[in-house]
Amino acid sequence: FTYEPPPTVKSVFPIIGPMPGGTHVSITGFDFTTVQDTTVTFGGKVATNLQIVSPTQLTCDTPPATSAGAVTVRVTNRNGFGELPNAFTYLARPTITSVSPSQGPLIGGIQVTIQGTGFTSSVNTTVGFGILPATQVVVISSTRLTCVAPRNLTEGHVDVRVAHSGGMGTLPAGFEYVGGKLVVVGDPKMGTVYPFLFQARVDGGRPYYAAASFSNTSGIPLDFRTVPLDIDALFLLTHGGWPPLFNNFTGNLDSSGQAVGVLNIPVIPALNGIPLMIAFITLDPGAPTGVRTVSKATKVTLRL
Repeated sequence: FTYEPPPTVKSVFPIIGPMPGGTHVSITGFDFTTVQDTTVTFGGKVATNLQIVSPTQLTCDTPPATSAGAVTVRVTNRNGFGELPNAFTYLARPTITSVSPSQGPLIGGIQVTIQGTGFTSSVNTTVGFGILPATQVVVISSTRLTCVAPRNLTEGHVDVRVAHSGGMGTLPAGFEYVGGKLVVVGDPKMGTVYPFLFQARVDGGRPYYAAASFSNTSGIPLDFRTVPLDIDALFLLTHGGWPPLFNNFTGNLDSSGQAVGVLNIPVIPALNGIPLMIAFITLDPGAPTGVRTVSKATKVTLRL
């Protein structure tokens, strides 16, 4: 008569996985026998794709779970069973309910708070804005985390996602990248006062610096963009070259992120039909180059 001891379970790897199951797991222990007389369960549910690698190792795929949390892993064969309590943890798929603030500058760099469910600090959690990864992700609780929004090249809404070993949650159009823009009406007529609006919705109260140029040659590189203005004209027109012509080209945006600039245009026939490029930036001492928002250059054509 030969006594065969029951199986013993020593370790399970990986130790976490999503609730829908399907995680390929390796179990080590002793006295594993054959596939034909072996059953592996996770929290009482039978695993699939069982393979006996050796008397000390087997592999299988986790079954689906009805709730998140740690479960006992049990190996049963003709000689009895062995189990390891709390050996595998099912993670719920994260969900996102809100993102605050829900908009920010193209340069990124602002801290964002994400509310939802299923967040966990026990595994690597990633956050994405569109296709771009956020940085400095900190899981504060199962319902709250913070991160720093990445910079983006284009304006508009992007999906926000939170992902970990339990799956991925997405908030469609959860964050809006906002740039600066000029609001102009028609083309300026010589001999008139021509107003236009500087607008940067996420930069209320911040200082701005506007510029105009007769050239659209690439000019000052700022962070990851370049203001499409000639650097000499930019300096001349905003620092006293022709003070009567340009009013309110520097200052602070109001609380809604707006300011009105004024162009006093003399009658100079030689300038008729000449395009004038106008753009502005907003400033932030904490930004890599001190610049927070760079507007697109807007072209207006001088007319008699």
